[in-house]
Amino acid sequence: ADVKDYLKTQTLSGIAEVKAVDLGALTSIFKMPFKLAGKINGMENRQELPPFCDAVIPNYYDPEEFTYSQDKENYFLFVGRPIRKKGLEIAVKCVEEIGGQLKVAGQKDTILNPRVEYFGVVGSEERTRLMSKAKALFVPTCYLEPFGGVAVEAMMCGTPVISTDFGVFPETVVHGKTGFRCRTFEQFVWAAKNIHLIKPKDCREHAEKNYSIKRVGLMYEEYFEMLKRFSEGGWYQENPDRKELDWLNKFSL
Repeated sequence: ADVKDYLKTQTLSGIAEVKAVDLGALTSIFKMPFKLAGKINGMENRQELPPFCDAVIPNYYDPEEFTYSQDKENYFLFVGRPIRKKGLEIAVKCVEEIGGQLKVAGQKDTILNPRVEYFGVVGSEERTRLMSKAKALFVPTCYLEPFGGVAVEAMMCGTPVISTDFGVFPETVVHGKTGFRCRTFEQFVWAAKNIHLIKPKDCREHAEKNYSIKRVGLMYEEYFEMLKRFSEGGWYQENPDRKELDWLNKFSL
């Protein structure tokens, strides 16, 4: 049987997530004794299948599309929708506190502030130029960000990230190495004042090792090979040719 008969692929914001859609069909793939238990309070109680077929694979980037710069200019950057839940207000108040400058690339907003310069929506070349020369990128998202691709784009340019400490950022931003993750205004201010402690080369190296096409491509290869083996021989299918199991490795600095 073809695995496509049993699985449905859904993609959201570059995150590949595969969901099981039929317990009976997947039972034949796994060749495992998943059974239906009777009824509870008149409702059929279906035993849940372990989510072996679920996976999260991050966005991928071509490093050649991002200009790396060791030398930074005297401004911070915010890229995205200039709305409250994206944390623009936090970034503005932070640069006010330290006497800095903030450049904003995104839809126009109504905030009038001498320390904020708006660029509107920018193309890929201008976006990369702004990122590569910024002292840091502010990503103080106030909700559970599922990925926040601009953070990885900035690191590809050698630019540190100042973010919140929830959602995806504990995974993408290495605290003290590729930026700082913050939970209070005082922490954001300290991070902005001390962003010089972060080395641009570390940002680039982290982004390349974990989010390049080459790296993420290996994750997709392992994942689809796994699904293929499910369809051919079930969950207990052997793989005598395996030489490594690195697809989930996080490469640290």
